Order: sequence, then C-alpha cells, then structure tokens
Amino acid sequence: MSTRATNLRIEGSNEFSNSLSVYRGRKNKTPEIVNTLPTGVRAHIVRHFPAIKNKKIEEVLGATEGAKLRPLDTFKVAKLAPIFRAKLAAENPHFALLGNSPTVRTAATMLIATVDIADAECPTVEIQELYWTDESIAGIMPDFTAHGINTSKWSHAGLEALDLLGKTGASGIVQAITELRVTKGDVLFVGHAPLTISTAYHLAGNTSEAREFCLSCTAGEGSRFVIENGKVSFVPLE
Repeated sequence: MSTRATNLRIEGSNEFSNSLSVYRGRKNKTPEIVNTLPTGVRAHIVRHFPAIKNKKIEEVLGATEGAKLRPLDTFKVAKLAPIFRAKLAAENPHFALLGNSPTVRTAATMLIATVDIADAECPTVEIQELYWTDESIAGIMPDFTAHGINTSKWSHAGLEALDLLGKTGASGIVQAITELRVTKGDVLFVGHAPLTISTAYHLAGNTSEAREFCLSCTAGEGSRFVIENGKVSFVPLE
C-alpha cells in the first residue's frame, strides 16, 4: 500500500510540513454561504466507514469532542473497503483534492478509500465545517435519536436544522476548493450522516429536486453522493 504525501497548513502561516493538511474555517464569523462547484469539478461526499464508540472517552471529553477520537472498526472495514474502492475506481476518477472532517474516523476513511486510486501527491484538507458544535447539532438530535437517518420521519424543525448544517458544510467545501484553486477533476470529502445528505443537495444547487432526492436516500456507512454539473446521484456501499 502506498503512502500519500500530505501537507500541513498552519492557520495564519505560510509554512507547510509533511503531515495531514488542515483547512480552518474562519472562527467566530458567520460563514459566507456560496455553494457552487466549479463546472469542471465532480464532488464525492462520503459517509465514513463503520467506527467504534468509546463511552468512557466521550463521558470525559463530552459527546462532541470525544466522538472525534472514535477509531474505525477494522473488522468491518476490511470487508467493506474493497467494495467501496471497486465502485469508486470504476468511475475513473482523477482526484485533485481529498478532505475530511476533523475526526479520526473520517481521516482514516479518506485514506483507506482512496489509496492507490488518488495520486500520492494529491493534497488533503481538513474541513472544520463538516463537523458540528454542541449548539449546531442540538436542533437535529431529537429527530436523529428517534428516527436515525430516516429523514422522512423527521419534523420540520429537524429538517431545517439539518439544512443549515449542510449549507455550512457545503460552504466549507467550496471555500477550500476555491482557495486551493481546484478548477477540474474530482474532489472527495468524508463526513458524517445525516450531514452528508444536506451537504450533497446544497452542492447540487439546493433545488427542490436535489433536496427531495437526497433526503430519500439511506446514507449508510460508506455511502456516497456524487455531484456534477448541478446533478446529484447516490452510490450505496452495498
């Protein structure tokens, strides 16, 4: 298995080092909501592979911060990753940028999913907006706890909160694409359900058609939305 060379961008600095790059959203500012992908860019929005919860860590650090440290379930990933990679490779992607939320499980998923498919020199970024804060996720928790990713049973308030999370996530992705001057090729970002659903339809233009389609999809672990030229499709893992 090859090792991808990655870069670390330190906020407020022009220095780069040989580690996973970090893309920081502008803190304490409302993100500019501009969610249009460049015409020549095809985006893949992926839910991370199965992970393992550690209740003790999450009790100590809190749910939001503790969940960042969840590792992948290696036994399940060993079975599922080859399926994901085969489907992805069949689309003949040419990756210009890879990214993940600021968690262990999305970073690991991104590397496992694309090794030997993306070039070793492909830049990687960490998108803060693909995760959440205690405040931003509060609006979806009643529905998510009761119904999981089956958004057809969610309340209007829960869907509105999910919409805002997706709008913010899509904005972070587009901002990274813009700052890194990606104008063609494929980009892949690994995040979390149900945020992958609303992020995908915002990247597809937030049309009623895109919203209805994405909300009807069962975004299980390892599933993938593909957005190109304002159209969105869905690739389940199995």
